[in-house]
Amino acid sequence: MASGKKHDQAGWYTTVLFTACWGYLGLGYTTCFCVGNLIGFLWLSPDVDTRSNPVNRWGKLGFIWKPLQWGTKHRGITHVPIIGAIAIIGYLLFAVAALIIGYLIFVVLAFMAGFDLLSSVEPLLMFTLEAALLMLSLGFGVVVIILGIISQHTVHLILDALSSL
Repeated sequence: MASGKKHDQAGWYTTVLFTACWGYLGLGYTTCFCVGNLIGFLWLSPDVDTRSNPVNRWGKLGFIWKPLQWGTKHRGITHVPIIGAIAIIGYLLFAVAALIIGYLIFVVLAFMAGFDLLSSVEPLLMFTLEAALLMLSLGFGVVVIILGIISQHTVHLILDALSSL
């Protein structure tokens, strides 16, 4: 299995390569693809199922990946081509939604107990709305970002396979 350093090097190299090769698609889609590629190796690597560089890059939010790590084995579902990348993205979306819903429930319960935390909800709701609007404005760009994540996921799996020979 390749080291985290090798995966990071391959991630940077392939991002540069994809930038050069995908340039004919136009600046917008090339940028979206490369952003997805970077997200794919920096934060959403197949190795989020272990204590790894991508998990460490989440900093204090790294706890988000603990249930996934407890529920899967290394080189399990996260290391299946295409399905693994989609599972990681889906898991992340579910975890973020659960955190937002949990926070909103906490605020409502605190309000019912006499604490006025409703003003703290406004920034969260505005951020959520802005993120949703950004995704809508990107349109097909979101699909291209996901393809970038899947491409980097595939590069990771190929590197693991080659290093295991």
